[in-house]
Amino acid sequence: MISGIGIDIVEIKKIKDAIKKWGDSFLKKVFTRREIQYCRSMKFPHIHFAGRFAAKEAIAKALGTGFWRKGLKWTDFEIIKTGNGGLEVQLLNSPKKKSVGRKILITLSHCRQYAVANAVIYRV
Repeated sequence: MISGIGIDIVEIKKIKDAIKKWGDSFLKKVFTRREIQYCRSMKFPHIHFAGRFAAKEAIAKALGTGFWRKGLKWTDFEIIKTGNGGLEVQLLNSPKKKSVGRKILITLSHCRQYAVANAVIYRV
């Protein structure tokens, strides 16, 4: 049974500008070490950072908490690529309590200007 859905869209330029303006302090606030390593390994890292940013927003919406409420942080979620090319959400901190018995599915997409993500949480 689905217990939450969320969607988010972000302008890639805004994420690129934030990285340019605040550098590592922005990256470390929003992304985990593995996410930063993965995105930086790509030809156009800002596109991948934007996709993960949108995914984290979508997950927060699906959980029904949003960010900053109830102590939710950007780095509580880690979006990683699986061996088969798909994506997996790893819950690292506080959302674990809220997600017991639930699975989070996400999908990302992007074009030149936007990155979009959808998250679905269902009970297992």
